[in-house]
Amino acid sequence: VVPAGVVLDKAGNSSVNYSNIVALNVDNTPPVVTLGSLGTTNVNSAIVSITLSGTCSVGDGNVFLDGDVVSQQTSCSSGGTGSTGVFYLSSFQLTDGYGPKNIRIKQIDAAGNVGTSATQTITRLPALPTITMTLPARPAA
Repeated sequence: VVPAGVVLDKAGNSSVNYSNIVALNVDNTPPVVTLGSLGTTNVNSAIVSITLSGTCSVGDGNVFLDGDVVSQQTSCSSGGTGSTGVFYLSSFQLTDGYGPKNIRIKQIDAAGNVGTSATQTITRLPALPTITMTLPARPAA
């Protein structure tokens, strides 16, 4: 049986030149990304001053903040163990509206593989009202 695309001559020699066959390693492995604990689950402002940190794969490009947030990116710096790096974002901005907001981190390597962290939720609450009370002036004695 002759495989498809292979031709044999009268002597039985194959048209395939095995010295030119190259093994290809296809990268289907996504970067490994984690998001550390948010530390709080409720905020009153769209601009959140919570430092986000976690781990990422060194050499696989920037880390992107994803979800119900204004897109932001930062670098994956060495500082972990082996190929594991770290990232930090000192503040981020939530999308408009109140209620639960999902936050996750993703990293895309050169082969286009996407690594995504587990999703965490933070709830944007309306700002509490400020109440001022003015007492009437004391009557003159």
